[in-house]
This record gives sequence, structure tokens and C-alpha cells, in this order.
Amino acid sequence: MTALGVVTTIGGNCSPGTPAEGCGTDAHFGNIGQVAVDSSGHVYTADRSDSNIKKGIAPTPAVATHITSISFQTAVTGDYCWSVFASGGAFSGCYGATVDSDGTVYAAALGSGVISKITPGGVATSLGAVVPGPVELVISTTTHNLYVASLAGGAAGGIYKVVPPYGAGDVTQIDSGYTCFGCGVDSTTDTVYAGDRNNNQIRSMSSSGPGSVLAGSGGTGSLNASLAGSTFNAPCGIAVVGSGGTAVLYVADQNNGLIRKIDVAGNAVSTLAGSGFNACNADGIGAAAGLANPTGCTLGPDGSLYIADQDNLTVRKITLPAGVVTTIGGNPDFPTPCARTYDNADGCGAAGHLSDVGQCGVSSGGIVYVADRANSDVKKGVPPASSKVVQIDFTGGASDTTSSFTLQHSSLVTPASNYTDVAATFSQLGPSSFRATVSPSGDAQYYRIKHN
Repeated sequence: MTALGVVTTIGGNCSPGTPAEGCGTDAHFGNIGQVAVDSSGHVYTADRSDSNIKKGIAPTPAVATHITSISFQTAVTGDYCWSVFASGGAFSGCYGATVDSDGTVYAAALGSGVISKITPGGVATSLGAVVPGPVELVISTTTHNLYVASLAGGAAGGIYKVVPPYGAGDVTQIDSGYTCFGCGVDSTTDTVYAGDRNNNQIRSMSSSGPGSVLAGSGGTGSLNASLAGSTFNAPCGIAVVGSGGTAVLYVADQNNGLIRKIDVAGNAVSTLAGSGFNACNADGIGAAAGLANPTGCTLGPDGSLYIADQDNLTVRKITLPAGVVTTIGGNPDFPTPCARTYDNADGCGAAGHLSDVGQCGVSSGGIVYVADRANSDVKKGVPPASSKVVQIDFTGGASDTTSSFTLQHSSLVTPASNYTDVAATFSQLGPSSFRATVSPSGDAQYYRIKHN
């Protein structure tokens, strides 16, 4: 009996029967005398009917859970749907695509060097600006300057700046002398970052250049170390999170098959995701994810990275900071696992096929645009519909898994009998750290986690 007068039966069965050992109601007593309890919660009782002292072993308590936060979040259900957004001669060998704040898409055609503009409605116009060997390009959402990576090599290679209105006379080379496959921009300061493919280094520069080495010793490898001590292998696209001296860069380290993280303030380079060079497409967290020659790396409005996984013919999404990698476009398993067959089929999820993807751009509304070099076009990926969900983060035991718990809800907080099980999705965020996600019910005012 509790202090509130709640009475429960912990042993014995009121039905007549011969005294017997067992758990709960399987245990039978005869003529009970006195009861005693030790410090461990074990109960001892004298049973006169068979002249015995019986011991009741206290059950092992379930591991307690502690809810750390409850919030409403936006969840998506379904797949991205992919279709050709722009194509034709102006997009021959198209390798780069980026999106301005107004939804205008800019694309670079490797074959001709022409920069094109595509309105949100899909109307394409070739601009006067021409850059030798353009690969990837990024746009500053404050100055609207385009920065274009050139793989021309020698004096012609490096970074070019193209200022509005992007005519023939609006092109200036601001950094030179190397083959560049990718770049990124800090729109707050207009600082540009470039991947130096010849020297396996990351360069940094102002909007007028020239640049200097930010990270990479110049050696080939995947060593995580200080900025100066780290190594890369053909760094390409760069996404910038934050600004100035506290900016964090994420780099598509192409030939290593990795996404690397550069913490400028912390003077450290680490690996965010990827298991190694030319891995078959595999979703997962960190090193459990398989990437194959990733080239483009772009920050989306949701704070996630969008990766052009070139040799897997897919677009990948990576959440930050956890590094959870999922596939949102393309089908590397068409027609057989890891076949990586070039195709150009429109469709949703795995039915939408991509080929030699180069770089992604993401609009403020979450629409993904990717340059498809093999098909000489720009593909558009429309995100699935979203809905509100309740997201409950909680802690459990060290040996718990997602199957250790059940979510319950109630419109009344007491008594406990008002709580009923509700279908929820459980995920593990880390050691002893879990998340339950559930669609809100109209009458569910309270939630609790039950340990199974």
C-alpha cells in the first residue's frame, strides 16, 4: 500500500490451492503469518501451512527514462520527385548549378564555358559571361556575385568572379595557377573558398583575390589533423556554415570518397561522413555511409548538406551535426545493385534517375537543382509534403535499443490507467540517447515513455 492508499498484490493467489513456488500469482501461500522486508526490497513471510519461510525476490526495476525535450517539428513523408528543369545546347556538359535568394538558378556549361540563367518558371537565357573550363559555381546572396571554379589548369585555372549583370565584360579572374573543381562563399563577408586540386589544398580569398592556403599540407591523403597538417585528395565543392573567423567549411573530398569538416577557429580538420573511395551507395551515419567521388557540397535552408555523389549517380542529404546520410535522388541500383547505369528517367524516389551529377543548388523553399553532365541538363527535385510531428528526446539505459520503449499518450495526466499505447517511430541519437516521433493526436495532451 502506497502513502496514497493504492493497494496492489505482489504475491500469492486468492484461489485455493497447494502452496507452490512461482512468480506473481503463480506463487501460492497457505496460512500466512508475519511479513518482513530487507534493504534490497526482498520480502520474507512465514507460511504455517507447510512450516516454511518463503522469500519473495523483488523484480528488477525497468531502466528509468528521462525526457529531455518535447517539441513540434516539421517532418516530410514521401520522396523527392525529379524531372528535367532545363536542357539543350547551352547546357552541354553542364557541371555546376547554384541558386540565388530569389530562386533564380545559374548553371555553367563545361563544354562552351557559357553561364546561363534559369527563372523559377524554367525559362533559360544564356548570359554574355564566358569562363574557361567552368565546373562548379556559387553565388553570394548579398552581393549576387557569381564565383566560378575553373579546371582549365595553368594560368587560366582557378577562381573567376562574375558580377551583375553577368555580361562579357563582367568577368574577372581573382585567383589563378591551379585546377579548381569546386568553391564556396561566405555571403556575409564575400569570402571565397576554393579547392586546389593540383596541390590538395583549400584556399581562401577576398572577393578581389588573390588567395592563400587555408588548409592542407599539400600531401595526398585523408589525414585528420590541424589545418596545416591535414591532407586531402582532390577537394571539390565547399559549403560554408557560419561566417568570418568562426566559419566551418564542409568539403567534398572527391578521391577519398569523404565529406571533410574544417573548423577554422578550432584549427582542426575531421571527417563528417563517408567510408572511403568509390563505395557503393549506402545510407547511414558518419563512416557507415558509402559515397563515391562526391563533387558538389551545398548548404540547404534546413541546415543540411546536399551532396552530388557523382559515381553513385545520386544526390545525398547529410544532417548536421550528426552526419546522418540519406539518398534523396537517383538510383545507383538500376538495374542491379551498385550497377550505376546512366539514365534520364523522371520520377519520384528511386524511379527518378540521374547520371553524372556535378553540383547541387537548393532554393529557399527546399527545391534541389542538380547539374547532370552526362545528360547535359539541370534536374529539379521537388521535396515531399511536410507535416507537423511531436518530437520527444529522452535518455535510456546503456543497453537499450529502439525496441526497448513504447510511447503512450493521454488526455489526462492521472490516473496512470488513462495512458494508452500509441504508434511512434523510435530512433537512436547516440549512446543512451533516443528520439520518439509521433503525429499529434487531437486529444493527446500528455506523453510518456514506457520501458518495455
